[in-house]
Amino acid sequence: MNVIRVELPSTGVDTCTAASITARSHTPVLTLCRKMIAAGVDPATKLQVFRGDTLALTIRNIGEAAKLTVRESGSDGRPRYTPAA
Repeated sequence: MNVIRVELPSTGVDTCTAASITARSHTPVLTLCRKMIAAGVDPATKLQVFRGDTLALTIRNIGEAAKLTVRESGSDGRPRYTPAA
């Protein structure tokens, strides 16, 4: 299985970069997954998302993550992963 390292900047939360692809959005890692799929990257590819030297997030495969978005929950205000429209 391929693993790609994703870089988050040391400040800010709306941008990430991997494999010469940059995503900027409210959910940059999920947007990056969609961009990678569109660029022909294997959907089974795993991402390891780093902020500096710290592993911040692991995506087990970009195909699954590309189908998700984050929505605020009305009842408690906590974000939830939901299928993308």
